[in-house]
Amino acid sequence: MNTTIQARKRVVFALGMAVVLLVGVGGALTLSRAKHVPPDGAVQILTNEKHGYSLRYPAGYDVQYPNEYETVIFVGSLLNVEQPRVTIEVRDAAGRAVDQVAGELVAEIPAGFDVPRTSILIDGEQAVVLDHLPGQDINRQVVFVHEDRLYRMMFVPVGEDYGEVFAQMEDLYATVINSFRFLSGPFALDARPDAGQGDDWHSPGAQLLSEPRLIVQRPDNSIQYVTLVGTSAVLVADAPASLLPAGYGGVPFGGAPMKDGPAVYVRQWSGGLYVLDTILGHLFPLDFVPSGASPVAVRPLTEGLLPEGTPISLAWGEFSASDTATARLYLSAPDGSHKVEALEETYGASDPWTQFVPWRWRQDGGQLYVIRQPVDGQAGFPPFVGAANLWAFDPQSGSTVELISDDVTGGKLCLDAISPGDRLVAHHCDEGRITLLDLETGGATAVSLPDHVSSGVHLGSVRFSPDGSRIAFAAMTGGVGLIEATRGYVVVSDSLGLGDGSHVIVTSEAGKWFSVAAWLSDDRLVLQSYDAGPDGWPAVWTVRTDGSGLVKLADGIFLAVG
Repeated sequence: MNTTIQARKRVVFALGMAVVLLVGVGGALTLSRAKHVPPDGAVQILTNEKHGYSLRYPAGYDVQYPNEYETVIFVGSLLNVEQPRVTIEVRDAAGRAVDQVAGELVAEIPAGFDVPRTSILIDGEQAVVLDHLPGQDINRQVVFVHEDRLYRMMFVPVGEDYGEVFAQMEDLYATVINSFRFLSGPFALDARPDAGQGDDWHSPGAQLLSEPRLIVQRPDNSIQYVTLVGTSAVLVADAPASLLPAGYGGVPFGGAPMKDGPAVYVRQWSGGLYVLDTILGHLFPLDFVPSGASPVAVRPLTEGLLPEGTPISLAWGEFSASDTATARLYLSAPDGSHKVEALEETYGASDPWTQFVPWRWRQDGGQLYVIRQPVDGQAGFPPFVGAANLWAFDPQSGSTVELISDDVTGGKLCLDAISPGDRLVAHHCDEGRITLLDLETGGATAVSLPDHVSSGVHLGSVRFSPDGSRIAFAAMTGGVGLIEATRGYVVVSDSLGLGDGSHVIVTSEAGKWFSVAAWLSDDRLVLQSYDAGPDGWPAVWTVRTDGSGLVKLADGIFLAVG
């Protein structure tokens, strides 16, 4: 086998911030009226939960909170008065309407100043724009009221005399105004008339008050928030069909959720990667990742950057073949910039072909877990699949280390999950049991199974609890074409100690089976159900770890926790 592994030169990009989310944005994102449409470019996301809003602002700016009322978006230093800035002040409106507030501001202006006054909409609320206001710098102020909170924005500098700086201020203004969203919608759940379980309803920005929220693609292809009480709200009304979570998962035609703050990554089963902006409620294609690429791993930039400020976040694999074959692993920033080919392998026609599949980043973000997955996969249609091996890739040094070899798995696609803390790997390679491999000691521990799922069943979709102390997994009898013989089980372990037991918490009806999609909390799971026959939709369920509270929330595919 002719194999060449090349570690490509790292691209270092100093962002000058500790936390930043970079995404592409253009004129298509203009949702409310503003005077100037920002050019294509990178933006950052600010969420101020205390003051109840989120917004976008251009890359290159910083944010500070000088007091309990104000948020300032500026360049370099608060003392820098030669660059654009915006100050956002939020106070009690004291029952005043926006026109009254604007009138009070105009009344304070000395005689002789002409102050143009216009109205715009900001996330459904009327706002008054006062331009060319006098002050330390000639400024533009925007005032509006929401839920008896007075929002007052001051943009500087204003005027053609400022040349390019004024143009930059207009870009800042348009980006902030067009993206501003309230964190609570205008419709409270208990205020909707005749709101019953399962009712669909719409609100600007789909901001539900009930937590937690699941993000689900419904049978009509819309993407919706779904709450645990069955209410839902549309995020994207018309999305591409057959979306899956973008990460590598242990179920055919399934995936693992991948998020970076408000950005949720999804992919189509037939190919194509998208990012769902849950603030704006828009789905953006990431065309720089080919449709035939592997699932992606997402390193949240909202949790910090790589050393030296490197904005690398996405990882994906590409595979091409003719007389020979080439597998490549790529890394890039979220908008596709700073793309680097990290690994490459070439194969002859007679060699067994494998492709790089990124699994996920280590919890500390420093290394990437990578699978060298057989291209031909596995024959038939197994209900649960997994990884054939496990490697760790260090983007700083370009080195790879084998953690679990094909000798351990026997070449089967059976590694299911990596624990929080990155120490344990769960697998179903050994028939009739779930085994935990310790990456530090090399030891193996078998999880005891309930009697009626201990033999003659398929096992898989293992998920560790948030604190790593327990696992949940699925079991299935029968299979495709064996509808009456098919039945699914969901099992939760008591702990991860040797000899500790586990118990079945859910048993499906005949012809259906489950996978474990996620732990929603320490005592609640999200399940995905499937039909063994040609009829019926996949559905999203929730259940407590003691088996109580089993509820079907919605038909559709679970994409992430919102």
